[in-house]
Amino acid sequence: MGKSRGRTMSSDAFISIMAGRHIFKPKTDSQPSSIGKKLSPTPFSSPVLLYRYGEKGKWSEREGFYVGNRIYYKYFNGVGYVSTDVDKSLKQGFDYSNIGGGEEILQNAIPDFLKRMEQGVKMKIRPDKVPSPSEQTGKGEFMIQQAPTKGGGSANPVDITTFGGDHYQVTFQKLSDANQHGIYGNAGKRLNADIRKLEAKYNTATTKKRGILQKMANKGLRYFQNRLIVWNKQMAHIQKHFPTHTGTAKGLRGTMDYVSRLGKQATGTYGFGLPPESTRAFNRMRGKPTGYFTENAGKITRTALGNMSEFGGRGGTYTFQLTDYAYTHLSKFKMLSDPRFRWDTRALNKALVVQGHTELAGLLASDSINLDEQGIAMRQFHGQIAYETSKSDKDIKSMTVQNQLTSSMNTAGGRIYPSIDLVAADENFAKYVRDTFVPIVEDEFKRSSQKLDRRLGEGKSFTHKRRKFWALPYLSIADYDIRRHGLD
Repeated sequence: MGKSRGRTMSSDAFISIMAGRHIFKPKTDSQPSSIGKKLSPTPFSSPVLLYRYGEKGKWSEREGFYVGNRIYYKYFNGVGYVSTDVDKSLKQGFDYSNIGGGEEILQNAIPDFLKRMEQGVKMKIRPDKVPSPSEQTGKGEFMIQQAPTKGGGSANPVDITTFGGDHYQVTFQKLSDANQHGIYGNAGKRLNADIRKLEAKYNTATTKKRGILQKMANKGLRYFQNRLIVWNKQMAHIQKHFPTHTGTAKGLRGTMDYVSRLGKQATGTYGFGLPPESTRAFNRMRGKPTGYFTENAGKITRTALGNMSEFGGRGGTYTFQLTDYAYTHLSKFKMLSDPRFRWDTRALNKALVVQGHTELAGLLASDSINLDEQGIAMRQFHGQIAYETSKSDKDIKSMTVQNQLTSSMNTAGGRIYPSIDLVAADENFAKYVRDTFVPIVEDEFKRSSQKLDRRLGEGKSFTHKRRKFWALPYLSIADYDIRRHGLD
């Protein structure tokens, strides 16, 4: 079983560092470039203007994006114009191989880069195609990732299923966050306020902090225990007034969506293939004190109805964040179906407090004989960055320069991404980048130092369809602390 890292979590660093080049079209070939900085708590930066495209008098802006949380990049203050055909060819995927990618930028920017790579810990990372680090499981190396298929009524699949058959839904949000995952209304506001009071008490406490965390978890448990009673009444009303459409989990889920839409619109004709008399049924039901399921109120119920093999069997566990390194696992959310669909109010009876870098890193570590919780979290974060920079699940290795550019990064949503050379930092290199390298580069940026200009290196010109472009360098740092805790 992995060892506990609870006392050193705030000092652990999780860093992936990237470099490469982005395509720009300046107004004039002699135009000098500038150095910019972007900070983002999300995986992708705000846009930067690369060039304008179209025809005279009908120009559109082509924006580029970077991956990472802290980006230093060169750009042009004024951009030039290209035709729609040229823009289209660039969007389809530009070959950076003849220009030079990010490895030379990394070597130039980071002192002793090659030596650090040579001495670093090489660890295989196996990315999953999932939306967050907390759901990374190494393609079943530690846990079984639920197949990415839709459940009944187009429900999203269960996030994670363990080897032991337990099912987890990872929320990525705190119990103090309003209007999310079944937390809503006046009762939700009271829960949010109670959790915030306990958070303040936790932050100033010097002893018995674990007990405060358990009080937070218990508050969440009691909130959802009471909500199950309300949700059961709402489901009962819907099944009573729409009996011909709620005999199956998929039918009930679709009818909930229909009723929610009726509640929003209250007039006109509606979809889901239901007859006009359904409007009269809705009008009879809407006067009930329990009302109808709003989108947020019905979120957990819809998920369960769309995944009855899990929620109708052993039931599911929902995870919520309590503090920066503490979470609660609330279980079991179990849906009964005979003689009608309803939540099993007796099954939801456990609020487990879990400490770690991610909601499930500790659980993953318990299945590993080689990695502790910190090592698992590092794999989870690096796996997510690897997926986000390539949109594929190809394996990578830490402390090795990985070329992550794929044409799909250039076409998705019309966005253009740069070339990306990635290094997943081991523990020592991650701490060096966070604690030593970043402060140096920050100081250079604030002073508009020529040192930062030299670190990034020169832009490289190239010709594409008889038009001259520039591939300008950037350096990006993906920092899990920024991603999960936000910007300072």
